[in-house]
Amino acid sequence: MDRKRKKQVIIIIGALFILGIIMLLIQSGIFKSSEDYLREGNYQKAYDKAKDEKQKENILRENTTAVLLVKISRKVDTPKTLKLRNAYEADGARGKTAGEYFVVYVDGGDTLGNVAGNYYVYRSDGKNGSWKLLDKVVTLEYESMRKLDKYAEKIFGKFKNNKKEKHREKPRDIILRAKKAGQSLDKGSVQRINEFFQEGKLDEVKAISVD
Repeated sequence: MDRKRKKQVIIIIGALFILGIIMLLIQSGIFKSSEDYLREGNYQKAYDKAKDEKQKENILRENTTAVLLVKISRKVDTPKTLKLRNAYEADGARGKTAGEYFVVYVDGGDTLGNVAGNYYVYRSDGKNGSWKLLDKVVTLEYESMRKLDKYAEKIFGKFKNNKKEKHREKPRDIILRAKKAGQSLDKGSVQRINEFFQEGKLDEVKAISVD
């Protein structure tokens, strides 16, 4: 083999070696961003790849919503009609402290074809990512009760509850507090979760493990 041919062989072998390393790096996910993992529904890796605390909070909120939507779908008679509208945290809920609240707002139909909005109010039991359903409030009921509360305050003034009553916060008050907190999903998160749900991918989603 002459010098020129030997040089060409070495170049080809070197190029194949470099290409092999690049392929291994691609397969390892080293070039993937947090957004790439979100599109795949891999919330744990998306969280681990997050650029800052704000992005981590958004990913945690979306992940919690996805996990709870699966629970909701197992409680209704017509799960295929469910559509996520939004979700809200109360007091920066993370599911790690007992007494935190998380509200999931969905549209859903019944066996007769009627569609209504429902707020599902969840309460943390203090375990990481573990939530228990506290109550379900129909949208019309929620709006009606808020109007009655405002009317009562206008006529009779705002009554101060005693300490025992304060600890027994009503579901509709939790919903209002959560919505006022401003910690909700963005449109991209809502759309992504709805797409995962329609494609049957949400059952594969697991709660993020946070140290």
